[in-house]
Amino acid sequence: MRRAALLAALLVAACAPAGEGDPGGAAGGDAAAVSAAAGKPMDPLARRQAALDAQALDPVTGRVDLTRDVAALGQDVPREAHTLARSATTTGGSYHVAFRPLPDPPPINEPFELEVTLTDAEGAPVTDAGLWVSAWMPEHAHGMHLVPRVVSRKDGLYRLRGMLFHMDGLWQLDVDVVREHIAEGVRFELQLISEPMAAALAVDMDDDVLRRTLQHSPLPPAPRDPTNRWSGDEAAAELGRALFFDAGLSVDGSVSCGTCHLPERAFADGRRLGRGLSDLERHTPALWNQAHNRWYFWDGRADSLWHQALMPLEDPREHGFSRLGVVRHVAQTPALRERYEALFGSLPALDGLPEHARPALADLRHPHRDAWLALQPEQREALDAAFVKVGKALAAYVERLVSDRAPFDVFVEGLRTGDERRFAALDDPAQRGLEIFMGRGNCHVCHAGPNFTDLEFHDIRVPVDPDLPEDLGRRDGLELLLSAPFNSTGVHSDDREAGLQKIRFLDRGGHVGVGQFKTPSLRNVAVTAPYMHQGQFATLEEVVHYYSTLEGARESMHPEVILKPLELSDREQADLVAFLESLTDLDLDPRWAGPPP
Repeated sequence: MRRAALLAALLVAACAPAGEGDPGGAAGGDAAAVSAAAGKPMDPLARRQAALDAQALDPVTGRVDLTRDVAALGQDVPREAHTLARSATTTGGSYHVAFRPLPDPPPINEPFELEVTLTDAEGAPVTDAGLWVSAWMPEHAHGMHLVPRVVSRKDGLYRLRGMLFHMDGLWQLDVDVVREHIAEGVRFELQLISEPMAAALAVDMDDDVLRRTLQHSPLPPAPRDPTNRWSGDEAAAELGRALFFDAGLSVDGSVSCGTCHLPERAFADGRRLGRGLSDLERHTPALWNQAHNRWYFWDGRADSLWHQALMPLEDPREHGFSRLGVVRHVAQTPALRERYEALFGSLPALDGLPEHARPALADLRHPHRDAWLALQPEQREALDAAFVKVGKALAAYVERLVSDRAPFDVFVEGLRTGDERRFAALDDPAQRGLEIFMGRGNCHVCHAGPNFTDLEFHDIRVPVDPDLPEDLGRRDGLELLLSAPFNSTGVHSDDREAGLQKIRFLDRGGHVGVGQFKTPSLRNVAVTAPYMHQGQFATLEEVVHYYSTLEGARESMHPEVILKPLELSDREQADLVAFLESLTDLDLDPRWAGPPP
């Protein structure tokens, strides 16, 4: 290793035509262009056609409807004297494209906007074009999980939302200009490097390893959920704690949230596959640092923590309960009722209502569904509202399950301050494992940032259990999310605009997400075995061995190109396990570590 200084944030733009000639030719980086529908490379003609298809044709005039991609979310952007250093001419020479991310440089793994200035060959503003923007990581062979859209335009200045670069590295940004059914494009290359949040410091560590290490700590405070006005509320968390450990929220009184998320097992259950009232088909994830997540469940079928909290309550395999049963249990339990009404106001009237009622959309003959349909619309609305508030209280509690000061974090404090005494928090094997994790192992690519997850979905080709039903992962989760009545765009969201910004740009192509599952956080990973979405690996040693050999890896529609056998020696595998063990911090505030007294 050599002495290294920390790298500052860097954004380098290089321009190249995006789509002329043969895809394999020197000019046509188009062979690696992103398909927003399928998330894989497209040939130039296919990409141009996708851009044309993105616009709506008036069935009478045959002209392009330029309002289709202009959402009613933003106002016209006043034309200002922006200096856009990143600019180029399109393939046919008809347009000059310049862009600026907002903010600049763009954040990593957070949504941002893009301003694009478009002029013709004579320098006049182009106001009537359609823009198709996509981004691709050639080194990893995947692109953005979102589909950006134009939200405002004026005098040749276009603003797009739905941009998100979920990791650092080399990105290719393609901008296609579609006008009168003719498309021309340009490609920009962006090298994104996260700012390490520290002053220049010399340590005996490789530049890249040091920079990446500093990106992984400290964990920032849990963000508030704008769709839950009680997010961060301590009284709501206290109510949520009581609800979390209450087995009365199940049809036979045997299952609580704490049945599968046991405090003594680091809020997991230690089982290969979860079990509520009956066996489940996926492994139970731990609940640490859930407030930092973007999506919930292995398939991301929930987009908020309160949305997630509601779903097991009515799942017949988990709690097997109903929303009417939940509200009735709260109403009939004095301690719960007192806390609920102090926070949320009066519970709905339940006199004359059946014991259970819920929509039960998956079972059209279920008695809970018949009872639900027999209720008056205003009764259903009141029960939905009360049920959602239970979910928001549960979310406020789970937000408190924070793990943020593991030995690794102490080690990073030493890097930032120069306090060599803190280096001892990681022994030699763990430090060698850190070098592998942040270096040639490329573990940091998906397990990125202070919570050790990029928050998105990948197919790492792990072998699956042939005795379980086929699991399409994110593909099915996406459909469930978009149709869910309690997603963050619905009437029960406290900030529907925030929910809309999360959902409206999602790529909904037919094969998007097939076989992909959410990247889990690695904090407390050493105490939450087994691993993967079906609990395929019993120990960390088995996990590391898989990445070292890819033994048993299955075929995939969307394989991670970066995933190659690491060919680690026995000592290197042990070192990597030692580093993963250094991410353990179970020192939870006693108020939240178990059920109320």
